Amino acid sequence: MVRFWASVWTQALAIGPSECLGLRQKPDPTGESSAMLVLSRKKNESIVIDDSIVITVVEIRGDKVRLGIQAPKEVPVHRSEVHAAIHSEQAKEGPPTVFPAEA
Repeated sequence: MVRFWASVWTQALAIGPSECLGLRQKPDPTGESSAMLVLSRKKNESIVIDDSIVITVVEIRGDKVRLGIQAPKEVPVHRSEVHAAIHSEQAKEGPPTVFPAEA
């Protein structure tokens, strides 16, 4: 048993801690790379983000996965295409008009 764990630890050191933790480098839309944590979950298993957001695998059907997301009301949750459309519309509108405060 000790030999097995020594082998796993040696492999972990060889590939680096970020690969061991499931982190993958992913280019963002600006071309810069950022780390992505990759986790495996089964039906009815969850992940927790910052003690306030819980993402649960509700159903797996073929190549589709249904996720349940519990988050505070003040945290916006959108599919990526909806998020992109919202930001596209906001960019077209320009920055909000700020009026000077009345004295």
